Amino acid sequence: MSKSGYDKLAPSELDYVDDKTAALLLNTPSSARLMLWIMLLFFVLAAVWASWAEIDKVTVGQGKVVPSSQIQVVQNLEGGLVKEILIREGQQVQKGQQLLLIDDTRFRSDFREREQQVANLTASVMQLSASITSVTVNEEFTEKDWQESINIDYSKLLSQRHLLNNALS
Repeated sequence: MSKSGYDKLAPSELDYVDDKTAALLLNTPSSARLMLWIMLLFFVLAAVWASWAEIDKVTVGQGKVVPSSQIQVVQNLEGGLVKEILIREGQQVQKGQQLLLIDDTRFRSDFREREQQVANLTASVMQLSASITSVTVNEEFTEKDWQESINIDYSKLLSQRHLLNNALS
C-alpha cells in the first residue's frame, strides 16, 4: 500500500493493518522522517564524493637523529619565533655553530619599554630630590605663623630643573 493509501485509512480500517505498519503510521512524526531522509542523503552524497574526489597523499614516517658525538639538548631559554634556520638536513655542524635565528622583535620592544620606564623613574627621582632640597623649614615657629616658617628657594628648584632637562637630553 502506498503512503497516500495510508492517509486515506480510517481509524476503524487500521484494525486490519498489521501492528508494525500501524505503529509506524500513527507514532512517527513527519520531522523524524525528514531527519532520517536528510541523514541518508548525507551519507549517500559523502560516499559519492569519497569515490570521486582526489585527496593529497600524506606519508608519515619515523626517524631518529643520530649524533656523531654525545647527545646535546638544543633549546632556547627565552622562547620565541624562529626567524631563519641556518643549517640543512644532513649538514655537519661544528661546536658553537649558530643553528638558527630567533626573531627578537618582541624582546627588543620589551627592552625599550623597560629602558623608558627606567628613564622616567630616574627623572622622577631627580625632580623629587630637587623639590626637597629647595624647601627649607625654620624650626622656630608658632602655631599662628607656621606657614611663614616654610621657605621655597625657587632659584634652586629652577637650577635643578635645568640640570634634569640636560640629563634627559
